[in-house]
This record gives sequence, C-alpha cells and structure tokens, in this order.
Amino acid sequence: MMKEIKKSAVRTALIPGSFDPMTAGHVELVRRALCIFDRVIVAVMNNSEKEYMFSDAERVELARLSLGGLEGVEVVSSDGLTAELYAAVGASALVKGVRNRTDFSYELIQADFNSERPEHCETLLLAASEKYRGISSTAVRRSLQKGRIPGKLLEPAAAARIGELLAGRRGDGREG
Repeated sequence: MMKEIKKSAVRTALIPGSFDPMTAGHVELVRRALCIFDRVIVAVMNNSEKEYMFSDAERVELARLSLGGLEGVEVVSSDGLTAELYAAVGASALVKGVRNRTDFSYELIQADFNSERPEHCETLLLAASEKYRGISSTAVRRSLQKGRIPGKLLEPAAAARIGELLAGRRGDGREG
C-alpha cells in the first residue's frame, strides 16, 4: 500500500547535508529541486561526533554564497534530527543527490529510517548529472588540505571566500 505524500499549497523540499563545503554538485542538486518544488530549504546539519573543516557559521556562509541569486532558496543550520526539521519547515519531501551505487545504498537506508519516523519523511533521490558525479566535498577538502582551491568544483564566490578563510587561518594573507 502506497503512503500518501503530504500535500500543501507550497511544495517545499528540504535538502540536508553537512556541506563541508558546498560543491558545484550540491548547487546543481538545488537548481534541479527548484524545477520541482516552489521552495527549497538547504539545511547545513551539525553532528557533534563529526569533525568539520569549516565551522557551522562558515558552512552556512559558503552555502549562501554558492546559492546566491537563486530565488526560493533558504539556507538554515540545524543540529537536530532531519525528520524533526522536516516537520518544522513543513517540507513535502527530503531531496538527496546520488552519484553512484554507494550513495544510492546509503540514501536508501536513510530514506527507510526517515519514512518510519512519526513525521514520515518522504524522500526523493535525484541522480547526479554525469558532469557532477565525480565531485564530492571530500575531494574538495583533500585539495584544500594540499593548499589548492579547486575552483572548478566550487562556485566562484565560495572559492574566493574559502581562499580568504584559509589565508586567515595561516595568518599570512596568502591565497591557498
């Protein structure tokens, strides 16, 4: 028996993630979600057990820079459960991108978990476009740790800000 999808006047997608940092692939996912939903809320999630390269405030700032100019998009921060945020914002669906079989398997487990919550989160998995399948935040962080800013994997405004943040951490004012 198929569960009924929540219907509302405004269709809202919730796109949760750590976005450490937000990549061009994440931006593509948000743009595609905007073709389906009236409103997209990008939630920069915080997990106290996880170590991030960028602080919560920096990840929110970088996401806002990456998504600048996209109407209908809001960036929020949350350290709670995704299902609770889903209910709080009145989301119609969780939207997650999948690049490969590994992503798909993981997201399917998460979708099952979230659908069993009292908030009943409906999940929509979108396959990444071929151009973005090789992009990951992990690959970006590896480049950054080597002192390189992978501009092709990031939005220009975010890449520039990352350069400033990293130069400030080194204290020398040089771009990485």
